[in-house]
Amino acid sequence: MPTYFDMVIQRKTDKLAKDYVKSIYAAIIDAGFPFKSGHWFHKDATLDEIIVWNQAKLEAGFQLGDTEHVRNDYMQIMFHAEQYEQMRGFWMYNENEIQFVLIVPESDIFAPNCDVFMPMDASPNREDIIQENKIAAIRELAIKIWNSGLADIIQSNLESSGSRSIDAVMNGKSLSIEPFAIIPKGIKNKFSDNFFLGKNVAAIGNDGLLITAPVKGYMYEG
Repeated sequence: MPTYFDMVIQRKTDKLAKDYVKSIYAAIIDAGFPFKSGHWFHKDATLDEIIVWNQAKLEAGFQLGDTEHVRNDYMQIMFHAEQYEQMRGFWMYNENEIQFVLIVPESDIFAPNCDVFMPMDASPNREDIIQENKIAAIRELAIKIWNSGLADIIQSNLESSGSRSIDAVMNGKSLSIEPFAIIPKGIKNKFSDNFFLGKNVAAIGNDGLLITAPVKGYMYEG
């Protein structure tokens, strides 16, 4: 199984709209990633079936129990994405927030012959390992979703790390930027000035800030 890059769309639970699942999927499809199929136990599900199932689960605040079969969990969804080996999405519900996680294999966005961990034959110099032509479409999708008013925070991360909670971000404690994140303009002053060193910050629509940063890794001989 490959390691995955995640884009995490986060929403406060009290902002869950009746058409939220449908709106998120529609934004992805409209961005050029058509519906492909369900996944795993639900691989034959239609788009409408996936929407109805997941919306009902979110409205019920569903969290899979330790002894409950995974077929009862949220339905995962696959999108056609020619530039990636796979594009898959799934929902998570926490007490204070909803997350939609969109994943692609890390190898699809990394430069050739590189890793975030230092291989034996790697150069000791760390370099930005994200390919701009591979990450751009996902970053533009994030901006589209933000501008549509469908997210409170958007973060991105590699499999070796993880996104932070909405509360942690809103209080300026932490933020995952691997290699981008979107936050409300109004919380920028919650973070220390040092936090933004080496990062690019740009204003976007819907009172948002797009923050980008290099992801450093090691290059090695192929």
